[in-house]
Amino acid sequence: MRLSPIVITAFILAASCSSSDSSSDDAVTDATLQAFGDTLCTKTQQCAGEFTIRTPYGSLEVCKTRQMTQRRLEKAAPGFTVKEGPAKQCVTAIQNLACDQLVAGATPAECKFKGTLALGAKCIADTQCASSSCFVAEGSSCGACTAVALEN
Repeated sequence: MRLSPIVITAFILAASCSSSDSSSDDAVTDATLQAFGDTLCTKTQQCAGEFTIRTPYGSLEVCKTRQMTQRRLEKAAPGFTVKEGPAKQCVTAIQNLACDQLVAGATPAECKFKGTLALGAKCIADTQCASSSCFVAEGSSCGACTAVALEN
């Protein structure tokens, strides 16, 4: 999962991919999903400059709104298993991420979530896949769970 704000919002049209009822007592709350989006957008602007937010989104508020929309779509999708506690740890990790790491596209270990979908299953986000990797081709709203490439 990359944290680049340009890539993160590339999957807004989830409805054509799948639908699911993912309810659980310790499921991540909308407040935590909002905190994730707010933190990511604010940290990106802080570290990489206002241009990195204005170009893809137009404003910081639009970035936050789109992040929330994306997270809600992920939460409703099959295979999503992110729980409240780990999601809050991810938000804290992003807050504490060094700017050079964020700009380089680093993902904190606390934000590397695995879903339950097998390789080849339809997906919209990495959080759905057991491999933590959903490849969505440019111009598509739906992708497939893929094997993770080894990082150097």
